[in-house]
Amino acid sequence: MLRKEVALLVKKMDMFYLQLFEFEKRYLHKSNDLTLCLIERLIKPIKKQTQEVYKQLLFLNSAFKD
Repeated sequence: MLRKEVALLVKKMDMFYLQLFEFEKRYLHKSNDLTLCLIERLIKPIKKQTQEVYKQLLFLNSAFKD
């Protein structure tokens, strides 16, 4: 049961990270709009934190032996 829940969490984190990446790519790169520039300053640390959590989840997921 725990194995499946961890795998599902990894999948959801992957989807979240991809959405964040697409959002960043679509709206934030090379923007001159002040609001978007401020959002970009917020998104970058969130993206970095998400990467760290994702790495930890992958490590946890790899601990299970099939």
